[in-house]
Amino acid sequence: MRQSIKKVRRFYRKCKEDRIDVYAAQASFFILLSVMPAIMLILTLIQYFPITAEQMTEFLMDIFPRDVSKYIKMIIDEIFVPSKALLSGSAIAAVWAAGKGIMGLTNGLNSVNRVKETRNYFMIRIRSAFYMILMLMAFIVTVGILIFGNEILIFLQEKIPIIKSLSSYIISAQTSAALILLLVLFLSLYVILPNRKTKLSRQLPGAALASLAWAVCSYGFSIYMDIYSRISKVYGSLGSIMAVMLWLYLCMWILFMGAEINCYLEDPKSFNLTDD
Repeated sequence: MRQSIKKVRRFYRKCKEDRIDVYAAQASFFILLSVMPAIMLILTLIQYFPITAEQMTEFLMDIFPRDVSKYIKMIIDEIFVPSKALLSGSAIAAVWAAGKGIMGLTNGLNSVNRVKETRNYFMIRIRSAFYMILMLMAFIVTVGILIFGNEILIFLQEKIPIIKSLSSYIISAQTSAALILLLVLFLSLYVILPNRKTKLSRQLPGAALASLAWAVCSYGFSIYMDIYSRISKVYGSLGSIMAVMLWLYLCMWILFMGAEINCYLEDPKSFNLTDD
């Protein structure tokens, strides 16, 4: 029992030395900062497709809580006014903030793996922006499945009655799809971002555990979103913003913990866990 307690304490000590909480806060801040311009960019591009502002507003207002529906309508009305400046500004802001978010993840994973960054800074920024675009796409799909999956399913059931009979299969499929997406995402981040070469199989245990933990965390947040209308009467929109920030921070922390687990499985001596 004492040995187990010592191992846990030493594991915690290494996590503290690696400052994963600091890197999690940095990455979550810039990722959150990049989400809004990214959404603005996506919605701005949507206006070039055969869809009207009314159709987009109706779809989003059926998914999001009623308290934020007026803001959604206001944003969409402004976005559907043709503006090259808005498109360019959203793209620049999204790429800059996205690159900083990936830089935070890269620095954190380098710290976890105890390696120094020796790659060219400008190439890292270019790669970071590219990887962040891919990550945001996977992130938005995963979040949509895990958090807004119930709202989207209810909306589709109202529009397409046949889906009601398939709802149980859809719910099980959405969970499996989200876990697979998270697993692929974490494996990619653990292999590509740190300044070291590693095998995909060595990153699988931490990626699998992180995927499960992320799914549980997101499920808890989805429960909050389901009861948001009742809580918002007491705390207002501020409570929702704080919940999103906390959820994203926990998700980034889980990502780094998965990397720490992989490091321990690869080399327990680096944690000094084998000492008496």
